[in-house]
Amino acid sequence: MARKCQNKFCHFSRLANFYIFEKYREIEDNSTREYMQYFATKNCESEKIKRIHELVEIYRRDPITKKAYMTLEQELNLRYEKGVKEGCAENNRQLAKGMRDKGVSMSIIAELTGLSEAEILAL
Repeated sequence: MARKCQNKFCHFSRLANFYIFEKYREIEDNSTREYMQYFATKNCESEKIKRIHELVEIYRRDPITKKAYMTLEQELNLRYEKGVKEGCAENNRQLAKGMRDKGVSMSIIAELTGLSEAEILAL
């Protein structure tokens, strides 16, 4: 059964995997293409990739490594969410400034952006 994404980062990760699966053939460097092919398909066609696969499987079964990975994944999720919030806030500030400069009323700008009138005036 496929693991269901619990957050936007997981969704992004699946899109990245899809992109790699579709595009690895276009990579010119043989070593990079071979690794990306393994990443996309899990096919081990060379000794080097077989060794990488063996190491991945060892780390996947190791509880300490698994916990470290989960901690890293949680940290990445938190950073992603923080970045999205910061980006939305910056976008709201830019929109508010533009609307203010075009003469839109403060109450409408505040309603649409969630910013206070004081925040809008400070822009």
